[in-house]
Amino acid sequence: MTIPYNEAGQQAFEVFYRIAEKLFAAAQAATGEYIMQNYPQSRTLGESHADGKYHRTISQPEGHEVTVVYDYRSKQIEIA
Repeated sequence: MTIPYNEAGQQAFEVFYRIAEKLFAAAQAATGEYIMQNYPQSRTLGESHADGKYHRTISQPEGHEVTVVYDYRSKQIEIA
């Protein structure tokens, strides 16, 4: 998508940005809740986005790494 560099384009960008912020916050909240319930002693190593999904990689106390994936479209969580 190309957004023109003018006032209308700036307004469109701001709308898209607010939507993205809300989606990102929902992904963080959903994965955070899932992690607290299933991996309470873990710590977050990193976050990324790819193919319409949010990825949060965590490390468990024993050193095992798990990636929790949140699909923005379906709002489902899976383990990768």
